[in-house]
Amino acid sequence: MTKTITEKAVDKLGRLEDSVSYYGRLIEALGNPAEWEYTGKMIDTGVGAASAVNAPQCACGHPIRFVFIIKHPMKGETQLGSTCIGHFEHVNPTTFKALTEAAEKMGERVKDELRKIKEIKQQEEIAKLEKEYKEKIEELKALAEKIKEEADLKNYRPLPYPLWYILHGWNGKNIICLFGSPQYKRKSAYIRFYKNTIDKIQQLIDNPEKFPGE
Repeated sequence: MTKTITEKAVDKLGRLEDSVSYYGRLIEALGNPAEWEYTGKMIDTGVGAASAVNAPQCACGHPIRFVFIIKHPMKGETQLGSTCIGHFEHVNPTTFKALTEAAEKMGERVKDELRKIKEIKQQEEIAKLEKEYKEKIEELKALAEKIKEEADLKNYRPLPYPLWYILHGWNGKNIICLFGSPQYKRKSAYIRFYKNTIDKIQQLIDNPEKFPGE
């Protein structure tokens, strides 16, 4: 449901109050932000870290995942969360610039790690689907042999036409590739191929008298 102008204004005011509250606690903890500088140290504590019981905390008190270490000449080091970096923009442009650049690098690193994790998961899924694909082919061939054994030996073609057609590798709109996956550039294409083919093979196993999809 679309929010009214009043509801949107209340939401915006609430976010502004939260921001002011965080900034107030940050100033209380740091004193003058202009006296702090970024050390160059940053830590990604991992997905879900901010919601953990022992989550690391920003100097303002809120739980954080990305930790940026800042240093004061007298007070030593403390940690800052990425959402509080903006509070340095006007009071300490140098530190703000350094923190912003570090946050951007951290963001790129996280994206790269997430991409690698996705690729690993996709590769694992492909291996699992390929195994199931081969098992289904063997199941289909076993079904064909069973039908042959039970059929009249005088029948030139004892197999149901759709089953015979596909096992002999004939091309057609409902063809099932039983000779391995084509070459694709994207892992998602391999996943799609295996899933679709496994589904078609299962349809043929369930009813060898009909082409899959009919």
